[in-house]
Amino acid sequence: MENILTSIEKLLDSKFSNIQSEYLDIQGACFFLGLRKSTVHKLNHRKIIPYFKPLGSKKCYYLKSDLVEYMTKNRLKSRQEINDEAQRYLSERKGGSYVR
Repeated sequence: MENILTSIEKLLDSKFSNIQSEYLDIQGACFFLGLRKSTVHKLNHRKIIPYFKPLGSKKCYYLKSDLVEYMTKNRLKSRQEINDEAQRYLSERKGGSYVR
């Protein structure tokens, strides 16, 4: 039983060791982003996420910082933030709290 657990631990370590690296391959990028491989390929093809492709290689590599930037690029505001922004806008207008 202990041999099986050791084998599983080694397999998991080898599987996720590339995620601890600064550069990720396609499988690591998929795991990191929570996307399917086909979706990441579409993002590559459309030039939405930057990637590296060494000369003569078929493999693509991704910088973790680029993937984080992609994930955080299109932040949507919460209702509270929108309401606060609207109140700030209305209070800064001429006439103060005048509302139509």
